[in-house]
Amino acid sequence: MVRTLRFVTVLALVLALFAAAGAVYAQGPGRGRGGPGAFGPGGGEFRGLDLTEAQRQQIQQITEQYREQVFAVLTPEQQQVVQKRRAERDARMKQRLERRQQ
Repeated sequence: MVRTLRFVTVLALVLALFAAAGAVYAQGPGRGRGGPGAFGPGGGEFRGLDLTEAQRQQIQQITEQYREQVFAVLTPEQQQVVQKRRAERDARMKQRLERRQQ
């Protein structure tokens, strides 16, 4: 019971982080705030905390671990949607980087 509750809590946290990351990403770069943070542009709720490099690395590792666990819970169809969205996001980021380098 406790294990299930802990898993549901972690799942809710990860989904909230994905939602927050989506909102931050939608704002786009160059808005004059934050800059690269713990989770990429903007840094979400960790912005302005002056995290140490060790803290940033730990947060990144935890995020990756739970992202993989959440992905494993999804159906194959849902996994395909997530993979497609990630590929689209990566392509947009690559285009932005290329435009900045010109």
